[in-house]
Amino acid sequence: MKRMKMIISLLIAAVMTLVGSYDVLAAEEPSLDDELKTALQSGLTKIIPTGNHTESELQTAADQAINRYAAFQLGKTPIPYASAHIRQGQIIMEYDERYVSDEKVDIDRIRSDQQKIEAHYQDVLSVVVSDMSDLEKALALHDKLILLTDFYDKENINPDEAAMIDGPVKPDSSIAVDYEDSAVGVFRDGYSGSQGYADAYRMLLDDVGVENVQVKNETRVWNMVKINEAYYHVDCCHDDPTFTNNMTYMGDNNADYWDIGNVSHTYFMKTDTEMQNLGYSDIESEDNISSALTDIGVYLFFGNNSYLSYDNGLWYYTDYNRRGVAYGKLTDTQMNTISLEDQLDENELIKYSFVIHSQLYVMTNQHILTCHLDGTSVKELVSAGNGRLTEMRVVQNTIEYIIEKSDKTFITETTALVSDTQSVPADNASADNNGSWRIVWLILSLLFIAVIVLVVVYFIRRRKKLEAK
Repeated sequence: MKRMKMIISLLIAAVMTLVGSYDVLAAEEPSLDDELKTALQSGLTKIIPTGNHTESELQTAADQAINRYAAFQLGKTPIPYASAHIRQGQIIMEYDERYVSDEKVDIDRIRSDQQKIEAHYQDVLSVVVSDMSDLEKALALHDKLILLTDFYDKENINPDEAAMIDGPVKPDSSIAVDYEDSAVGVFRDGYSGSQGYADAYRMLLDDVGVENVQVKNETRVWNMVKINEAYYHVDCCHDDPTFTNNMTYMGDNNADYWDIGNVSHTYFMKTDTEMQNLGYSDIESEDNISSALTDIGVYLFFGNNSYLSYDNGLWYYTDYNRRGVAYGKLTDTQMNTISLEDQLDENELIKYSFVIHSQLYVMTNQHILTCHLDGTSVKELVSAGNGRLTEMRVVQNTIEYIIEKSDKTFITETTALVSDTQSVPADNASADNNGSWRIVWLILSLLFIAVIVLVVVYFIRRRKKLEAK
C-alpha cells in the first residue's frame, strides 16, 4: 500500500512539475524580435525595448525584423516598406510615405497591398511548369510579366491623358504619376519603368532557378539570361511597347497609350551585337559578362507579336494570317493550326488568344470565344453587340477586355474563365509559427503522463498477482 501511495505521489508531482514549467515558459518576457514584430504589425513608430541592448544590437534586430514583418515578399526577396534608426536607446521606425496619413500608419492598406502583390506575383509565376526548359521558363515569364504590366513614363506621358491605366489597378491621374519604378510598382500598381521590369524579371527567374544578371546603360536597365551555358539579352520593358498613334497593335482605336494584350519578342534572347544593332550602346553588365557570340537559333518567338501560351509541351499563339491559333514545339518551323473559320464572319479576325488550363480563349472584334484545344465545343463568352472589342488579356484567371462603344467611348470589363480549376497558392512556408512550441510541449507532456500511467498500471497488476499467490 505504501508503494502504491508513493507511485501516486510521484505521478501527481510529475504532473505539477509539467504544469509549473509550462506556466514559467508561457510567462517569459517577450523577446526583442517579438516586441519588434508586434510594433511593426501595429504600425508603431517608436519602440522602447525591454532589457539591455547595445545600439548595434538594436539596429541589427530592427533590420532583421523589418525584412520579416515589414516587407513585401516577392518570392525569395523581401522589399521593405519601413526603415529603422536608433535614438537614445529607442527604435524609431519610418514607413513608406504612401502608407502614412496624418502621422498614422495605414496598416489596412499595407495588408491589402501585400495581398495584391503576392497574388500578382504568383499569377506570373504560375505559368512555369516543371517540364519546361530554361529557355521556355524565360519565355513564359517574359510574356506573362508583360501581360500584367504597362510601361509608364511620367516624364513623357501627360497624366491627364493617361488617367485610364490598363493595369491590375486603375488609379486616377494624380496617383498615376506617383508610380514606383521597382518590382513593387509592377506587382502592386501594374505599371513601371525599365528598372521595375528588370527587377521583377530577375526575381521571377531566381525563383524558378534560371541564372541571370542585370544590364544597364545611361538610359535603361534590362536583363541577361543564361541559356545553354551562354548569356542572352532580354528587355521586357522594350518588348511592352506603347502606342502614340491612338491605335492598338492590330489597328483598332485606342483610348490610351497601351495595348494590354500585345507582347513583342523583338528584344528577347539577343546577343551583344544584335542589341547594338537595335540601338543599344555603352552596355554595362554585372561582372562584365558578355553574351553568346552567335544568335540563339530559330525559334517560333522570332518576329512574333502575339502572347505565347504553354500547355503540355506545346506553345500556342495567334495566327493572324489563317484566322486561327497556331501551335507547336518551340523549335518547330512548321506549325499546326486550330481553325475557327466556321465560327467567324467573313471579315472577322482573331486578334488575341490565350490557353489557360487546356482551354483556348480567343478575341475578335465582335466576340470572345472559348473551346477545347482540338477546336471543338466552341462557346461564346462575350459579344460586343453594337460596339467593337479592341483589347484583351487574362490576369489572375479573369479575362479583362476593352470595348469601344458605338459612341466612341471605351469601357473595361471582365468575365470569368470557363473552368477556374487553378488552386490558390499555398501560404508561405515561413508564415508565423508563434505558439507552435506550446503545442510541442503539450504533446511531450501528454506522452510523459501516459508513460507514468502505464508504469502505475504495471505495478498495480503486479501487486494483484503477488497477493493472489
